[in-house]
Amino acid sequence: MATAGVLLVGLVILTPTVMLGVMYWQYQSWPPAVWRKRVSRWAKALRTRRDRLRHSDGTKIALAALLDDHFGRYLRTIPLEALDAHPGIGPATIARLRNEGYRDLGAITNLRFEAIVGFGPTRATALCNAVRALVREARSRFEAGACPEAQDYHRRAAALHAAAEQEARARARELTAIDRVLRETEQLHELARDVTFWEYLFHGAAPGVTDEVMNRPLPEVVVPPAPSTPHAPPVPVVAPVAVAKLALSPPTPALLAAPPGEPQPSAAAHPALSQMWAFARFGFVAARSDGRVAQAERKVIRSFLAARFGHNDALARHIDPLMEQVEAAVPTEAEALAEVQAVATEPERGELYRFAEQIADATGERKSREREALERIALALGVVISQTAPVLPKAPELSPPVPVPKPVTDPRVFLEIAPDTALSPELIRRRFAMLTAKLDLARAREMGPEFAQLAEEKAARMRAAAESLIAAFNEPLEKPVAPPPADPRHNPDLDDVFGG
Repeated sequence: MATAGVLLVGLVILTPTVMLGVMYWQYQSWPPAVWRKRVSRWAKALRTRRDRLRHSDGTKIALAALLDDHFGRYLRTIPLEALDAHPGIGPATIARLRNEGYRDLGAITNLRFEAIVGFGPTRATALCNAVRALVREARSRFEAGACPEAQDYHRRAAALHAAAEQEARARARELTAIDRVLRETEQLHELARDVTFWEYLFHGAAPGVTDEVMNRPLPEVVVPPAPSTPHAPPVPVVAPVAVAKLALSPPTPALLAAPPGEPQPSAAAHPALSQMWAFARFGFVAARSDGRVAQAERKVIRSFLAARFGHNDALARHIDPLMEQVEAAVPTEAEALAEVQAVATEPERGELYRFAEQIADATGERKSREREALERIALALGVVISQTAPVLPKAPELSPPVPVPKPVTDPRVFLEIAPDTALSPELIRRRFAMLTAKLDLARAREMGPEFAQLAEEKAARMRAAAESLIAAFNEPLEKPVAPPPADPRHNPDLDDVFGG
């Protein structure tokens, strides 16, 4: 009897399980469930494609490999005799290295000299110091373009950057098309999520999933071709040529990638988005005028965008993604100028010129290429530079020029303090001390006279900026240190207690 009871209980438990299993097997072939799987696989493939595009940029790795190859080739052109100029190294040491099969600086850059028979610790240390000094000098000359290998590297790097920009633009177009399709089909995802085993079990139908919906083909990603952008001819600096407005439309703000789970921005929802996009592209063009974008220049661009658009939460959260996307595909100068001409008012053009000046001053003294770029920007925006520069002719089709006072760089820029940060003597001293320590003048002097001069000039600018800001509080930059008492044993408080 007990066995029959156990079998009966097992049968009672097993029967519903088997029935649910059979019904779930039937659910798998239910047309709405089959359609749900198709939609899920399609959406997953699009997201995988989007993630692959976002992480497919190998430009940095290629540039690093190119730099290592060309700098190594340059080191191999420096003979061992260059070691003779350093203390502790003479012709005998150089001859011994040649007997070991080494002929140039590149061959001994990473060599362990103590492993060579006859080289003691003292000579090995002298050789290591001499090699490091020669490599620093060679890198300084290489970065200045003072050798054929460096010139060839810059040519190849420029071509690599140009190809990378084209690839980045193509990726951006494809990402935009994918995001647009995913946004437009959000209703399909909602319907697919409602197709569940529960609905099949109790209702036998999925709400909204009709035969028309299931038979409708899923949309394909159509990547638009690259726009044919007219490029304006370069504007000479000595005899400026007016830059006319180009027939360009501002980029689609939908290129911005919203954080996961948040709605994508649109020009209709955020009317200022096109202006923020144009100002960001203008800022990176100004930063790239000297060939690269420095961290200090990025901070100036970030501060400017935050001051202009940070009051709107819907725009503020897109500032950082926008900057990353713009830096990945910086436009040409003509494109950026045409865009700001289309969205900036007359007072804003003067403000944009001062913004470009802050970017040029963020890394120190302006270089010749930065000065030339500022002249072209002033010409295109119709800005008149007073006192420090001749009056530039007004470009045709532009509004009357906006007078701009003599440019005065905000001292906060040199101390990397955001414009909206409340100042205090402690903050000024802390930023000055931190940046001065980071500058490391001693290391700059070891790298060569050119680096030492640049570091000293930057330190002087930081000190002048800090003293200018702290003067408003009537306090010195360095707090005076109280002198120690003449007699260390003298302590008035203890004397009062013990009757001293």
